[in-house]
Amino acid sequence: MRNNALRELTLMAFFAGLMLALKYLLIFLPNVQVISLLIILAFKVFGFKKTAMIVLVYVTVDSLILSMNLYYFVLLVGWLLLPLLLLVIKSDSELVLAIVGAVHAVFYCLLFAVFNVFLIMEIDFRTYIILDIPYMLILMVSAFVSVYWLYRPLKKAFDSIINENIVEDK
Repeated sequence: MRNNALRELTLMAFFAGLMLALKYLLIFLPNVQVISLLIILAFKVFGFKKTAMIVLVYVTVDSLILSMNLYYFVLLVGWLLLPLLLLVIKSDSELVLAIVGAVHAVFYCLLFAVFNVFLIMEIDFRTYIILDIPYMLILMVSAFVSVYWLYRPLKKAFDSIINENIVEDK
């Protein structure tokens, strides 16, 4: 049993590390990301509580790397919104999960808009939203496409790795 807990903790750390690595691999493309895909995959594999821990580690390390102290809680809440949405929308369909990823992108961008407009910048909310539309669309499309195309193959691969390790233990 202790071996399974260690394996699970290792896989959770792997997810957090993979999220960081892929974020920085794609950083030169504004708002193109696969974090939504990985959070959805983690949720389907580990459930809400462990996914929340993965997100906490990811956001904490990312904030330490970029020194984004002001944005820490906004990032944390923004990324935790996705597993919260998945608690409500219980589906394993790629299309539904891709739509959830795209809807989450809208909430994520709106959360940043509220934070930036009211606490950081001196800009009108409507102006900020209009200027942010292209970035919101890119985030929505990247979340939708990555989940729609990659969720099922990654879930199958991850399930086979988990099942293979369990069979080897017996």
